[in-house]
Amino acid sequence: MKRSWDIEELIEHFILLPAELEVLGNKTGATRLGFALLLKCFQLEGRFPAAKHDIPKAVVDYMAHQLSLAPALYAQLTKMPCSTFFNSTSDRKNELAGT
Repeated sequence: MKRSWDIEELIEHFILLPAELEVLGNKTGATRLGFALLLKCFQLEGRFPAAKHDIPKAVVDYMAHQLSLAPALYAQLTKMPCSTFFNSTSDRKNELAGT
């Protein structure tokens, strides 16, 4: 993922839509932020980030702002594998992929 993002790019690629906010509904704190980041990164790149440092600070800050969360919560996530946030049922995969 590229490291530098301007505000127009953040809005274009990382704004959370109402249906995506519904998917996040039962999550709180760092888990909510991590889940949202993984969702949008997957939509953008077709894969999950391999490590936390793969997501630029500007993206974390923008997503945290949308969720009314402190960006510092991102540091509380101890790992970023997608299995931490997503179960393997096909319904969940379809829901997250927007199908």
